[in-house]
Amino acid sequence: MHEIIMSVDGACKGNPGPAGIGVVLVCGPHRKELSKAIGHATNNIAELTAVIEGLKALKEPAACHVTLHTDSQLVYGLLALGWKPKANRELVAEMKAWVAKCASLTMVKVAGHSGDPLNERADALASQAASHANPDVQRTRVVNVRTDTCDVYIGRAVPRRFNGSPWGNPFRVGPDGSIQEVLEKYRSWVLSQPELVKALPILRGKRLGCWCKPNPCHGDVLVELIEQEVWKTRE
Repeated sequence: MHEIIMSVDGACKGNPGPAGIGVVLVCGPHRKELSKAIGHATNNIAELTAVIEGLKALKEPAACHVTLHTDSQLVYGLLALGWKPKANRELVAEMKAWVAKCASLTMVKVAGHSGDPLNERADALASQAASHANPDVQRTRVVNVRTDTCDVYIGRAVPRRFNGSPWGNPFRVGPDGSIQEVLEKYRSWVLSQPELVKALPILRGKRLGCWCKPNPCHGDVLVELIEQEVWKTRE
């Protein structure tokens, strides 16, 4: 088992406005930092996204005991006090799904700007990312079509409801491997399709509809490829 200390923060230049997240992960002598712009968002979305991105960075969450440090009353309330979300329900569900993958998670509430070294660093990373965020770019999200509306459907054909999408995942959990293996196969498959790579910018800032959320799905792969702007390296 790995003992992980994770400090997270979100920043927003205006609320809503250009937003970013900062994460510091510490495991023994090892340390990893994340700083990521998420486009136009609210401060609450940035705080929730910071937790998700931090947990997604764990290679083996099932083998991790995570101590999560946050100065966000919202994040602490949702994960430690049993608060019910009043907004951003899909994002909260996704956060809790990632928390459930960990062996355990312990919450630590810290006071913001109180001199806590990890919190101060996470705040600096988030602020730096927000300064580089494009305010005209909405965050690309994956939503469950059972409970939410989408801009672009990315799943398989459903009679009398959805036509099959070119972004549909041709691989299935079970016959084609574990969820992690299927997502890696999907990533490789998309990158092998020049027309799909070229079309990725069309999905930027959209709500991508599938049937899997809040569980990990191929939509997450599309979001990562969009954020990495992989089409620029293939021109």
